[in-house]
Amino acid sequence: MILAEMYAEPRNVVPFLPTLRPPRGDRRFIVNQPARLFTPDRPAEEWQARICDISRHGMQFVLDRPLTPGPHVRILWSGREIHGTIRYQQRQGKEYRLGVELSSSWDSLVSDVLAQQAEELRASNAALKRAEQHLVATAEALKKTNQELAVALDLAREASQAKSRFLASVSHELRTPLNGIIGFSQLLHDGVLGELSAEQKSGIADVLQSSDHLLTLINHVLDITQIESGKMDFHYEIISLQEVVGSAIDSLRTIAASKQLNLSLRVGPGTDRVQADPVRLRQVILNYLSNALKFTPPNGSIAVDVRPEDSRHYRISVTDNGIGIKSSDFPRLFVEFGQLCESEKAHEGTGLGLAITRRIVEAQGGEVGVESVPGKGSCFYAILPVSVVP
Repeated sequence: MILAEMYAEPRNVVPFLPTLRPPRGDRRFIVNQPARLFTPDRPAEEWQARICDISRHGMQFVLDRPLTPGPHVRILWSGREIHGTIRYQQRQGKEYRLGVELSSSWDSLVSDVLAQQAEELRASNAALKRAEQHLVATAEALKKTNQELAVALDLAREASQAKSRFLASVSHELRTPLNGIIGFSQLLHDGVLGELSAEQKSGIADVLQSSDHLLTLINHVLDITQIESGKMDFHYEIISLQEVVGSAIDSLRTIAASKQLNLSLRVGPGTDRVQADPVRLRQVILNYLSNALKFTPPNGSIAVDVRPEDSRHYRISVTDNGIGIKSSDFPRLFVEFGQLCESEKAHEGTGLGLAITRRIVEAQGGEVGVESVPGKGSCFYAILPVSVVP
């Protein structure tokens, strides 16, 4: 072999000796570790290489530039100094493959490699065993935690059911005497039981107003307990949206007039006749309108708009020009007791109205939402199906 020819540039392949191919039965060890190469003619120059494998024949390397000159080479690898003779060098793409026949006994080198690989294997097995033990311990801890969570969930479910039963029972018990208070107060106010002075009539009117408010709160508590227990019933029929929504608006016109608020209704074409529960639909409208009345200043306006959403749904929206809501407060809407402020107006309710509205609408396959700009007003809407499949 001519060494000058073997290291010539930029030839792709340099011939190598036939003895490069390991004899039959020769064992090769994949190493894939970094090494440093030096030549006697250029002892200060260093080549960075990666070992491919080691066999009885020698060692094979991958370099990013050709090793020149030669043919002898000194190898520093993992604390060892090895000497050898270059048997071939060939270019493959941007890399160079280098074969080196070892000058020293290959037996000791192979023994070192085997010992090193055995030690690495023992370390890997030990790490795997530790990882397995850790996984087993973690699985046991997770199993115990899941059992504790299951027990806690059962206790919480039982507590929630007990709370719902208690609230339902108390609410029914409260509503019975309250209806009596409202009935007799109405008789007094209307003069059925005798004429009252103006001052007495005004006092009875305050009693009626407070009683009505208390009855609304009790009804909200009953509604939420029914929803939580899955016992909210719907009685569907073909209704006129113009009539049901208009009736809900008319029931609040006196309150709106006392606050100098303008109420308006617009029903778009194609949305008058739908299948719905008129009582629950009226409840949705009244909840939205009550909020709008509460947070819209005098001389403001509240508009109710009914229009098709798509071929199978319609949208009811209640828009006001009140104080508005910050977008950061949106997640607190439509949840139980989700009042947004500590103002006197906020404490007029239970914080259940919007939550009940959401539950009523979603139970029918619909959805609720809000759009608002602080200082300019809000738009609360409900999207409901035109017909409900039982």
